[in-house]
Amino acid sequence: IHSALDQIVVVAGFNIQVESAIGVSIYPIDADDPDNLLDCADLALNYAEQGTGICQFYSEEMNNQYLTQIKIESGLVRAIEKNELEIFYQPIVNIQCGMINKLEALLRWNHPEKEVLAAFNFIEVAERSGLIIRIGDWVCRQAIQQLAIWRREISPDIQISINVSGIQLQMDDLADRILNYLQENGVPPGNLVVEITESTIVQTMESATRTLERLHSMGVQIALDDFGMGYSPLQYLQKFPVDIIKIDRSFIRGIETSNC
Repeated sequence: IHSALDQIVVVAGFNIQVESAIGVSIYPIDADDPDNLLDCADLALNYAEQGTGICQFYSEEMNNQYLTQIKIESGLVRAIEKNELEIFYQPIVNIQCGMINKLEALLRWNHPEKEVLAAFNFIEVAERSGLIIRIGDWVCRQAIQQLAIWRREISPDIQISINVSGIQLQMDDLADRILNYLQENGVPPGNLVVEITESTIVQTMESATRTLERLHSMGVQIALDDFGMGYSPLQYLQKFPVDIIKIDRSFIRGIETSNC
């Protein structure tokens, strides 16, 4: 099947090549009836679709991972409804004066069974399910409200940075939503930092460009996280309006002992 689909087909003078992915389940090892057998093949197909030209066989591990994702997804829906999500603020210290002038908003889940979960435990599921839109919007609103309080009580120059996913960057109204929250709370755009990763830019190049340029024109600062993780990070410093660079730890690990 792969060999057949790999052949170039000429349609109206254009060369077209079909990309394919195949999910395979085996009777009776994986299932002993047609419906469950197709379900297993479909699950294997989901894994195969993560690449190009891949033939993926079903495994019990896939099923376990799938059930785990479903459990996390249903738990996140409950977490949103029952206010189990919380924002922790990591201080960023100015080493020249020792003052805290910036903070990063970090999402946490007060899980009823597993205590406090960091975002990396559930953010991927939130993105796949689309829940990241609701969660990201909530984080943005809460962080800006907190920023307004700290500007009054601590310093008018304090900044808060929020992490934005690739799915959020594809929203046409993301910049307008952020601007509305800033205006509602009387916070200047310059007090907010929107943080993105290099991988996010790669995945959403066109939409990221529009949204980031719009945010930057409003006065919001843009931070590039995980700098140095990709193959050609320097080009993004020219293409996007980046104000802050956060170097990935792997990029500088061992810098004190390296001869390079």
